[in-house]
Amino acid sequence: MAKDSWTVSQTTQILSGAEKEVQTELVVYEVSDSASSIVTDNEAVFIDYDTMRLYRLDKKSSTCIVFSLTDHEPAGNDMIVAANVRQMMGEIVVKENGKKQRVNGVDCSGKDVLFGASLLRMKTMAAIKVKHMGQSFVEATGKYWLSLSLNELFEKKINHRQTAFTTNPLLKRIDPLGLIGPLGGIPIQGEERSKGRLRKSVLVSGPVSIPSTLTIPKECRSVVLGD
Repeated sequence: MAKDSWTVSQTTQILSGAEKEVQTELVVYEVSDSASSIVTDNEAVFIDYDTMRLYRLDKKSSTCIVFSLTDHEPAGNDMIVAANVRQMMGEIVVKENGKKQRVNGVDCSGKDVLFGASLLRMKTMAAIKVKHMGQSFVEATGKYWLSLSLNELFEKKINHRQTAFTTNPLLKRIDPLGLIGPLGGIPIQGEERSKGRLRKSVLVSGPVSIPSTLTIPKECRSVVLGD
């Protein structure tokens, strides 16, 4: 079974008062028909669509937490509201902006993205933050540059994930294919803005197909759901 792999250089600027924190890291994305992996220096996230589980590994402490992607929450107004907010936060709306640009020698077209589009339209006074599956999510806007030659690489893999994306809409903001699907390809360059944060990314290698199986990190193989 083959997996597709590509690497992105990602720079995050966090503004806190007069101070500005800048962090640059390489992010390695790998996807197969039934799994996705996102690896940085500090963390590895593995999504297994066969078992419907997400594993989050802290590489410094070798601590792994597992989340079920199929658990149903108990009924109640608070739970219903929380589920609705997650649904809106997971909404990704993509629009062509009509701009063209040559990026690293590649002809690209521009697309604008709204993450949590319904929440952005509500224009609440304070930014909404959602904590789910070990990650924090906020409303954001994005601008991406794409090469048309990368448009149809992952159609089968994206289709395999649609049920999970519908059940767990925030997965679209974790699994790279959740954005690649609406965009129509891997962005060569992009940026994402939210309150107090600017994240820029550029494709540095790939995508390449590798004749290898995508496997759960060894530190996570003995982790039991709920630990």
